[in-house]
Amino acid sequence: MAIEASAIAQLVALLDALPPATNPRVSLLKHFPDWTISCCDAEDMRDEVPHCQAGRYTVFLLDSREHCWRMTDALDMATGVVLAEKTGAEHG
Repeated sequence: MAIEASAIAQLVALLDALPPATNPRVSLLKHFPDWTISCCDAEDMRDEVPHCQAGRYTVFLLDSREHCWRMTDALDMATGVVLAEKTGAEHG
């Protein structure tokens, strides 16, 4: 299952509109039930290249087709996303 660019645009719009106290994973799984969606600390992703920024989050593409997940930069390989919440300094 590849992720379409239009789905990423929808994800960005949803994250941009997400209220601060909302769990992004729960909200996004309602719209993208077939995706793997994971959240982590921004520090955990410091060595990875983000796909885009959306609201309070840095978005990374995830390939979870194999036993071990890996980051990807290719939409046609992506099966989900990792969301890293920006800190106050990054968000500003």
